[in-house]
Amino acid sequence: MADALKPIHLSYPGFDKIISKTTILLVFGADWSRSCNVQDNILEEVAKELEGNVLWGKVNVVDNLSIADECDILNIPNMFLFRNGDKIHQFVGAPPKTSLMTKIKTLIS
Repeated sequence: MADALKPIHLSYPGFDKIISKTTILLVFGADWSRSCNVQDNILEEVAKELEGNVLWGKVNVVDNLSIADECDILNIPNMFLFRNGDKIHQFVGAPPKTSLMTKIKTLIS
């Protein structure tokens, strides 16, 4: 079993299959982005608090342009919360942990 505190790195094929079967916070970013790297630390804390309820995944927009285009990603970091394939919320930028947690808990309850 994968470590629930580490992100699932998504790409094609497999992207649609994973997001269609779970609740997942999907982060679009790039390794060179300082904001994305800072956000990763926050997301590890969020994953720990939400373990068992929400997975988290990453899409490197440099390596996966087709997924970024399909999801209309214009800025990074950019996060989508999916539930069973449906996008239920989008976070643009790097929200603070408290805001992120409050919104996610509200959406999944």
